[in-house]
Amino acid sequence: MSDLAQDFKTMISDLSLALDKHGAKSAVDISSQKFPHLDQQIQKQIINRIRMQIEQLDILEPGLKESEKISRIAKYHKLRPITDEIYERLTHEHLWEVIDFNLNQIYRSPKVFEIGSYTIDQYETYSPWELFDRPMSSLKELMAVTEVLKISPALVDMSYISPYIIEELLSPERAKYQISHSFACPLFDDELGENRAFISVFKYKKIEHEDKDKIILLN
Repeated sequence: MSDLAQDFKTMISDLSLALDKHGAKSAVDISSQKFPHLDQQIQKQIINRIRMQIEQLDILEPGLKESEKISRIAKYHKLRPITDEIYERLTHEHLWEVIDFNLNQIYRSPKVFEIGSYTIDQYETYSPWELFDRPMSSLKELMAVTEVLKISPALVDMSYISPYIIEELLSPERAKYQISHSFACPLFDDELGENRAFISVFKYKKIEHEDKDKIILLN
């Protein structure tokens, strides 16, 4: 096993423990992983991203209010929400993640790892586009919103995007989930004087067997 492969194995184990502390799922299976077949530079990027995720989880005590979590994660990246409105609109029903303008997930709240039947190592080695299929129309709308967020001086409502279905591509179950976007908040860099990332806030629901007749209506 290469040094990077061993580092990956260790970091995945550490991330699993960190997620356990926050009550999130932590299934790990590195028996048939993609990591050893990736370019070395990409392997290093993955390890650094996992390390950053662990560091962020470590500064959040279990049971902390979501508003305080957002504040701490933003400070970790030396950023701040462009408006305090995010604290007013966020509820316990929401999931959220921090995304940069290269569409990298630089922080995932623990419950994001519970979307889907994938293991942690799959989440960390495959992109969202490899893990889930989604309507092209929704993807185009999300890309357009990202451009708006780069220059927005305020929170951006995303509820106009119709709820849509994502489907697992790499699991035997091929489970489906309804995603409903709520809003996004730019994260501002005071030193550079520009937005550098954003918080994406959304809800999800697994489509159970009895719901599957509704999928065509949601797409």
